[in-house]
Amino acid sequence: MATPTNDELIHEFCLRFSSTATYDMLKVVVIHLISEDLLDQERLRNYLIVKEFPECLEKNDHRYMDTTYQLAIKYELSERQVQNILYKQRKKR
Repeated sequence: MATPTNDELIHEFCLRFSSTATYDMLKVVVIHLISEDLLDQERLRNYLIVKEFPECLEKNDHRYMDTTYQLAIKYELSERQVQNILYKQRKKR
């Protein structure tokens, strides 16, 4: 499976924080962090999945499998990979 490009991840990240900073400011910061290997692209993707999950779950009438399927399509992952990302994040809390 192909992973989303840096531009796609940057766009998603900027949408999450658009209320506190401009898109261009965040884009420059994220590009810099990724290019300097200070921010892992997979970690950013996982963060976005975890943050987006509750909102998607609400939209899908709390149907867990539909939500994981939707996120798997969006981030070009398997459903199992999305489930593992969510499970591992839950274990950390």
